[in-house]
Amino acid sequence: MMFIICLLVSVAQFAVGLALNPESVSLPSCPERCLKEALQTSNCSKAGVTCVCNDDGLFDGFVTCSHHECKPKDILVAINLTTVACDFPIRDDRPKLIEMAVAFLCVTSVIVGLRLFQRLCLGSGLYPDDWLILVSYICGIPSTVNLIVGLAGNGLGTDAWTVPFDKITTFLRIMYVNEILYFTQVFTVKLSILAFYLRLFPGTIVRRLIWGTIVMTGSFIIIYDLMVIFQCKPVSHYWLGWDGESKGSCLSINALVWANAASSITLDVWMLALPLAQLRALQLHWKKKIGVALMFSVGVFVTAVSILRLQFLVKFGSSTNTTWDQFPTSYWSAVELNYQRAI
Repeated sequence: MMFIICLLVSVAQFAVGLALNPESVSLPSCPERCLKEALQTSNCSKAGVTCVCNDDGLFDGFVTCSHHECKPKDILVAINLTTVACDFPIRDDRPKLIEMAVAFLCVTSVIVGLRLFQRLCLGSGLYPDDWLILVSYICGIPSTVNLIVGLAGNGLGTDAWTVPFDKITTFLRIMYVNEILYFTQVFTVKLSILAFYLRLFPGTIVRRLIWGTIVMTGSFIIIYDLMVIFQCKPVSHYWLGWDGESKGSCLSINALVWANAASSITLDVWMLALPLAQLRALQLHWKKKIGVALMFSVGVFVTAVSILRLQFLVKFGSSTNTTWDQFPTSYWSAVELNYQRAI
């Protein structure tokens, strides 16, 4: 709604501004034409800037016009000028993103470090699940750096119309890299948990189920990484196509991220059910069984975060304000990955 309101507001501001001082503003011709057309049927057409800045009922005709005729860059320029003219607040959620990312990186580093120290210095060496969690952690370092420096540094958590065009391109290029790292990390953590299950449960039937799940999870890593890498033709269209000037085509990124979310949540539920179903066979007192069940149930939080992310995936890949709308998805993805490594 903020996107639409900002577009609408620019009509009166610049219609009036151009009339009073034609050289004081520089509104692109397409948004100016569409917004003036919308003003013709508005009660604010002669009421001045204040009316338009506070009226959200102007947008019907303008939306149709701008969607078919205006270029993204022209629209962003119009919105940026309008937000200044109407004195709209500047939104910036980057501080809380950076605080979260740094805190999680520190906590995860300590937990993974203690785990490796215990295995190497006090135990019998690293097991496959330790190696896999190490791989996920190593992938998480550039992912976190990209999140803080690359994405937040190029506009994540702010409105796209306040971000220079070249930074939007850089933002999308880094987002492309982080998507690949995300899919690799999320399924590598699951492989680590499954490898731990192999050490924990000796039963033949359950081990077959675990191995089957390992094969499926490994195939997900390959499939989703390849789909992300080659989702656009040419590949560069992922970060160049936003302005409508680059020639190319892309798969539906929304379909891709929703398919991944469904796969990940289904695996989480299955991997939670696997150990809980084996509790009856364990020769433990019922109180200890409850303790073991609670230990495995910690993974419920991971599933809850994955489900929470779903509400933010609606705009993923189809947003007109990408640096703002992708903030919650990036934020909760980082929470999800770091929490998985920590447990």
